Amino acid sequence: MFSTMAASAVTAKECLQSAEVCLALAHETKGLDTRAALLEIAYEFRTEAKRLERDERKLMVRAASDGMQKHGV
Repeated sequence: MFSTMAASAVTAKECLQSAEVCLALAHETKGLDTRAALLEIAYEFRTEAKRLERDERKLMVRAASDGMQKHGV
């Protein structure tokens, strides 16, 4: 599922929004199997969001470091 999303450059914020939608749907549904599936998908979206946030932080740190090196700091 996420390998397809990675190709389309999904952001951490979008993953968190999708997780919230899944949680809302899970709370509305009466089917236990459906609820369990939606909760699992929400968990996967949150996990991916955390990974993306880590990657985004690493890129920002790297960019700042590269900028300092460029300017001889």
